Amino acid sequence: MGIRLRFVLLAVILVCACSGRVEVDGIGERSQDTATTDLADSREPAPDAISSAEGRASDENADEPAGGDAVGACPTAVPLHCGDNLSGNTLLDGRPDEWSGYACTARLESGPEVIYSFKGEADCQVTVRLDNLSVDLDLLVLDECDPWSCKKAASTPLDIQDGEEVEFDVKAGGHYFVVVDGYAGASGAFDISVDCTCGAKLPAFADGFWEMHVDRKLKDLPGDVQFPTDPLDEEDYEPVEDGPVYPVVVSGDGQSVEVGVEPLVGVLEPGKPGEWMFNLTKGTFAGGRFVVWASDSALQAELTIYGSGVPIVSSARGELLEGE
Repeated sequence: MGIRLRFVLLAVILVCACSGRVEVDGIGERSQDTATTDLADSREPAPDAISSAEGRASDENADEPAGGDAVGACPTAVPLHCGDNLSGNTLLDGRPDEWSGYACTARLESGPEVIYSFKGEADCQVTVRLDNLSVDLDLLVLDECDPWSCKKAASTPLDIQDGEEVEFDVKAGGHYFVVVDGYAGASGAFDISVDCTCGAKLPAFADGFWEMHVDRKLKDLPGDVQFPTDPLDEEDYEPVEDGPVYPVVVSGDGQSVEVGVEPLVGVLEPGKPGEWMFNLTKGTFAGGRFVVWASDSALQAELTIYGSGVPIVSSARGELLEGE
């Protein structure tokens, strides 16, 4: 009986194996082909899982602005922000001369360069300035981490001025690069500052016809003003009604200005970040200055005339509007 029983059990096992069915602890039956397929399916992510993963990756990159790859190409770029006033040195902080030429200047920039990255937090008009230069350093703005994407350059020879300034528009979320590079192998120290005007779009101060509408004048000469070039504060002025309107002509790519009917003539000189300061050398006895800057709502201008016995003879301020 024992031998026959073992023989019957062996035959049942063989028949079940050949039929392709297995018993799973009394839960039920499934084919071996189905089990194999299910095992293979378990090793592949479900379509929903793939879509979910792709969606998460897309969400993670949703805030990445255009030019993100370009930012990665300059991993050593120093972050630069609105309101910054920093000191640097291309010899100490810069990388060896990797970029000797740029699309926006014909000068040989063969010194070491310091690269800054700037991310627009809003739509802004940005002014970047270099000051306190003792060697011939230039200032350049790039759309990407590539010298051939250069959009603006300030590259005046050192014997003409000891500062550089560029102005450019940025878009919210956009990435830009500001480069300090040395002409003909120059390297050395510098100060860099950033001034931003964001929000309402102001007219870009550039070549063309303008009008200065005077709405305030200097009350009395402040006691702390000892020299003609000493700055004046807003509280030094009082409002005027029906003030004069002076025609203003800007030319030479923003380098020259004429103010008035019998014009006072001036040339652009280094000033504070975000200001255009013209030194008036013709049409006045002792000289003067014409200064333009941006307020929250409009361009502003100051016309100050120097004296020979006193530092300042007169000064007026008002909005600077585009002329016809």
